[in-house]
Amino acid sequence: MKIDEIRLSKLIFTARKRKGFTQAYISKETGITQGTLSKIESGVCSVSAKHWFLLSKLLDIPSESVWSGLIDRGIKPARETEKNTYKLPKKYYQNAHSSVKEIISILEYVQRKEGVLKFEAYLAGLGIPEYFFYDLNNKINFLFAVDLLNHFYPGKVDEKLYEEIAELSKEEVFHGVHSIEYKKKNTALNLLKAYIDNASYYQDGYKYKIVKRNNESIEFVLESTSAENDQFEDILIPFKKAYLKSLTKMDDNSSLNFTVSKQDSTYTFKATTVLS
Repeated sequence: MKIDEIRLSKLIFTARKRKGFTQAYISKETGITQGTLSKIESGVCSVSAKHWFLLSKLLDIPSESVWSGLIDRGIKPARETEKNTYKLPKKYYQNAHSSVKEIISILEYVQRKEGVLKFEAYLAGLGIPEYFFYDLNNKINFLFAVDLLNHFYPGKVDEKLYEEIAELSKEEVFHGVHSIEYKKKNTALNLLKAYIDNASYYQDGYKYKIVKRNNESIEFVLESTSAENDQFEDILIPFKKAYLKSLTKMDDNSSLNFTVSKQDSTYTFKATTVLS
């Protein structure tokens, strides 16, 4: 597999930004001249194996990022009190409960359907750097995903669209370190439980809790942890339903059927095995 040098340079740049390090500091710590680092980050020159080792270690970039083009350290979304390093618009930075990992299938769907240039032009209009989304652990308000869908698909954000986007849930690269764990699951119910156990790595806007489980079904609840969630629940909840249904589909003969009910700020999901 060929390494994407341009993508690698952007990973180094975004990882440096996340850390809040200057090029001068990087140069001092690694011995790489500031001029060389500038050329690496701008994609003018390739990253040597030696430089990659030094930079990835200092910037905490996992080795698999070379091939995936994404960063996932296996950590939970950053705390609300962290500095707004990427200068996100206030409405997307405040009450940010979603990691990029939770919404990346939405981002990827728009880019594949509308083209990368249109997607990046939309980001530029908002003042959001595209490299922000190269790090699955970065945190943003789910309202961004809502606005993105409404911008590109006005009046068409419905169950059909959720199902189309949810097809991307099976792509391993979007789950980072958790993809290995998911691959080992041999039933849809076991895969669903694994996702529920890892839900806090995707977002912290809802608490997941399994309340019933047997050989045919799992019943779990999502309890909102923030009043702000109400403003986009009409998209997040049906999208989550479609996402989990697609993610847990093992083959053409075995899948899960989901039903959802609501009481106050709590959603109850029931997933039942369906055999074709």
